[in-house]
Amino acid sequence: MCGCHSTQRTEACPISGSRPAERAGVSVQPLLRRLGSRDGLLEATFALATALVEAERRAPAGDVPAVMRAIVDHYDSDGDGVIVLL
Repeated sequence: MCGCHSTQRTEACPISGSRPAERAGVSVQPLLRRLGSRDGLLEATFALATALVEAERRAPAGDVPAVMRAIVDHYDSDGDGVIVLL
C-alpha cells in the first residue's frame, strides 16, 4: 500500500496524470504543461478540494448553530471520503 492510503509509505504513489487527463478530455501532455508535474497536479487538486470544502462549510461569522450545521452537513455528505484520506 502506498502513502496515499496509509501512514506508512511502502511503495511509490500510483497517482498519475492519465485519469485526470482522460476525464478532462485531453492527453497527459497538455495537463503536464499546464501543471508542471505530478506534484503540480496534486497541488492543484488539493487547492480545488480545499476551496470546495470552504465553500460547503461557509456560514455567517458568529452564528455558532449555522457553523455547526454546515460542519455536520459537510460530514454527512463527504465524511466517508474524508475518513479514507486519514
